Amino acid sequence: MEEIDKVVEEVEKVKKEWNEAYSKTQDHIKAIREYGKSGRSKEDEKNSLARLNGIAQDGLSFLSSLDFNLDLLAPQLPTQ
Repeated sequence: MEEIDKVVEEVEKVKKEWNEAYSKTQDHIKAIREYGKSGRSKEDEKNSLARLNGIAQDGLSFLSSLDFNLDLLAPQLPTQ
C-alpha cells in the first residue's frame, strides 16, 4: 500500500509541475506573439525574440518530459 501512495504522490507532483510549466510556456508564447508591437529597435527585437523562442522551446521540451513521466506512472496507479 505504501508504494501505491508514493506513486500517487509522484503523479500529483508531476501534474503540479505540468500545470506550472504549461502556464509559463503559454506566457512565453504570448510574449512571442506580442513581440514587434512595442517601440524597440529591430536589433533588440531579434536578440530578444531568439531568447524568447529558446525559452518557449525549453518549456515545450520540459512538458514533453513530464508527459513521458506521466505515461510511465499511469500504469502503476491503483484501479478503482
